[in-house]
Amino acid sequence: MDTYRAAQVMEGLQITPAEVASMTPAQIQRLCFHRRNKDGTLRAPAGAAMRPKGGAMPHVPDATTLDEALARLEKYHAEAAWVPDDEKRRAAERLRARWGKKGGA
Repeated sequence: MDTYRAAQVMEGLQITPAEVASMTPAQIQRLCFHRRNKDGTLRAPAGAAMRPKGGAMPHVPDATTLDEALARLEKYHAEAAWVPDDEKRRAAERLRARWGKKGGA
């Protein structure tokens, strides 16, 4: 087993060793043999939210102030647990830079 790749998955999904240790053999089998598409990619369950491509800046619609735009971005990040903290910080910086160009405050 490639432990580095397994560790990357655990870190990215914030899975603790205790959570892995508590998995039953049936759960591990379901993970290993999850249904796949013809091209080999994992098949998402019906109605599952699709994860955006890496680095995707979420659209913050109709914000009238920078504070409102940042609040909406924070709400998005609260719902999108997979987004790393450094990406959240960079997204807020990009949003501040865009508002700076608009002359908003």
